[in-house]
Amino acid sequence: MPDPQRVVVIGGTLKNLQRYHSLGIDITFVQSAEKVRPLSMDYCTEILRADFVNDYGTVEKLLLERHLHHPFQRILSVSEEGLVPAARLSQLLGLEGNPLHAVWRLKDKHLMRKCLEEKGLSPVRYGIADSAESLRLIARDFGRKVVVKPVCGSGSAGVLHMAHPDEAGTVWSETLQSGHGPMLVEEHLDGPEFSVETFSWKGQHLVLAVTRKLLHHNFEVGHSMPAELGSHMNEEVAVTAKGLLDAVGIIEGPAHTEIRITKDGPRIIESQNRVGGSRIDELLAISLDMDIHRLAMSVPLGIDPPPVSSPVSPRGAAVRHFVPKPGRVVDVHVPDAVAADQALSLVLGVEPGDVVHEQRTNFDRNALGCWVVAGGSDEDEAVQRCQGVLDSVEIVTEAMATS
Repeated sequence: MPDPQRVVVIGGTLKNLQRYHSLGIDITFVQSAEKVRPLSMDYCTEILRADFVNDYGTVEKLLLERHLHHPFQRILSVSEEGLVPAARLSQLLGLEGNPLHAVWRLKDKHLMRKCLEEKGLSPVRYGIADSAESLRLIARDFGRKVVVKPVCGSGSAGVLHMAHPDEAGTVWSETLQSGHGPMLVEEHLDGPEFSVETFSWKGQHLVLAVTRKLLHHNFEVGHSMPAELGSHMNEEVAVTAKGLLDAVGIIEGPAHTEIRITKDGPRIIESQNRVGGSRIDELLAISLDMDIHRLAMSVPLGIDPPPVSSPVSPRGAAVRHFVPKPGRVVDVHVPDAVAADQALSLVLGVEPGDVVHEQRTNFDRNALGCWVVAGGSDEDEAVQRCQGVLDSVEIVTEAMATS
């Protein structure tokens, strides 16, 4: 019997380690010490407790030593912060995977905009601000509302909207307080927002689903699929997403591309070469009966064939996140009918006595940990089932005294 394939997994969850372990592979897991779960060792050959975000040099040294002694076949990550280190290490060790330059073009939103501009794809006006004055000048030049965001941010953290150039001083002060440096400034795009979930193999991109997004201020509180936009617009959105992946050079694995449909057509907001967050993996499992995390590992290793087409009649799937009023939780009420519904996945991460903080980003939403996932015969039915839960489940809070 041949030896199992040796794979480095950078970052990720215990559930994903369980998936990968079931493939019969030899896993070396790289994760920051404080994030290693007690059961992780049950699914790995070795755990390297190292900070791959802030101490890449140590990770490189540890993996290079092991690779020279007993070579790895792949280095993979589905973690936002692990994508660049994985590509960098793959290039160093001569292993297959997405090119480092391609991953960087998605991580760095300024590079992505430059790449799209060079290819003539999804035109969006943009600039880089390194001071309040440069921000004011860019906004004045655009002559309209702008979006100010970290060049390499994620999860909606640090994203600000500026309606008028006179707000530049206040907005720039907020960016400095949050620790961000130069900021990407983009023209505000009007229109509904969607994401395109894709899987690529050998440079060919398959659209798995178009996902409708529900926003609350700057962050996401819901997703549903498959979004039906009409055959022409569905095709235009798909072509736009695949054009981006070609332009930056992505050749394999999952990707999550965010798009707004404007009066001038689809416009790309950003993209990442990973599975979409906000429970999108669960929606794909319900809608397409697809374990996208398994495919991200099994296809590159030759264990599973790459998907070649989506089901003709997928089911609907939706997720909705709770946004309770900030304060101390005094009661959480779940109707018996909701609690007994085995077709729902309801998670409520709060109980009486907990404190609910104001939600401003996807990270705040995830920290609260309150959501419902449901399936349906189509997108509308799945959304209606989620909304029924939001309407009936109560998370009651009371204002906290301020000193």
